[in-house]
Amino acid sequence: MKTNQPYPEELKIEAAKQITERGHRVVEVSARIGVSQHSLYKWIKTCTVAKPERQAQATQAKELRRLKAELKRATEERDILERKPPRLRGHDRGACQQRRAWIETGRYAVAR
Repeated sequence: MKTNQPYPEELKIEAAKQITERGHRVVEVSARIGVSQHSLYKWIKTCTVAKPERQAQATQAKELRRLKAELKRATEERDILERKPPRLRGHDRGACQQRRAWIETGRYAVAR
């Protein structure tokens, strides 16, 4: 039965070293310690990069996600403003002036 508890960092480092430094195959190591090959490849990737670099990459990835979300929101706002109804864009001013004159004269009835 699998548990969702993370593996200790020492295990990840040692497994990555077995593959990268000692020349063991990923299939063998994954079978021996009981993790998927995909997990081992991820461990190799994270263990070969120095910790400060990993932190910088994580920070950059977080900032990139934030900027993409901000761009999406700004694009949606722009699209909404571009789709304003004609009466808000200033088209058909003559009709607006006619309605205003008609209202100002007081000659309008409530439509039912």
